[in-house]
Order: sequence, then C-alpha cells, then structure tokens
Amino acid sequence: MGIAEKKAMRAASEKVAEVVAGVREASGLELEAEIVFDGIMEDSAALEKAAWVPEGILNFVQELVTDEDYKEAFGDVSMLRFVPAPEDGFDYDSSASLSGGTIEVQFLPLQSMNGGYERSIKGLF
Repeated sequence: MGIAEKKAMRAASEKVAEVVAGVREASGLELEAEIVFDGIMEDSAALEKAAWVPEGILNFVQELVTDEDYKEAFGDVSMLRFVPAPEDGFDYDSSASLSGGTIEVQFLPLQSMNGGYERSIKGLF
C-alpha cells in the first residue's frame, strides 16, 4: 500500500468520524462508525470516494433519529460499520443488517445513493 492509499483511507476515516460526531451531538446517541477498506484498497477511485456513501447514510441516520421512535430504536446501536460490497448480486434493499449493537451496511463506494440504503436501515426496526 502506497502513501496515496494511506492518505485516502485516513481522509475517509476522518470524514466519517466528523459526520458521526455530528450525529452524536444532534441526537445524544453514543454511536461510532467505521469503514472497512478490504476489497477497495487497490482501487484508487474507490478509496478517494470511500466516505461518500457512508457520509450520506450517516446524514440520513441523523435525520431519522429526530423521530422519537427511531431514536429509541437506535439507543441499542453503538456501531455503524460500512463494508464495501461486491457489485455482483448487490441489493440495496438488503444492504443493512443488525447484529447485537452493530449495524453493518454493505455499500458500493462508486455508486450514488438511490434510497435503498435508507429502506434497508429503516427495515431493521
């Protein structure tokens, strides 16, 4: 892994940390977030945009938890983990899963959000 890749990973991680801090501040929830870089470390375009989809999803979560029922449901969630997904067979509507206190969202780093991630996350509750 070269310096450019390390810098891209660090920038993506910092951006996600910044956005999740805003979610915590706005909601009072104790959430953490992380991006798993496996599968995209060799793709410079994907690395450069690695925070793009997670940032959009976190902004959606921030809006979602303004609803008291969703805020209560998110009270048991402590981690949002973003994992790059293979494009073959990817389905936005089943991209999120909940296990224990962790929501794992499989995402396509170079694809725009089309509402599927949002439907998948809402469907967890």
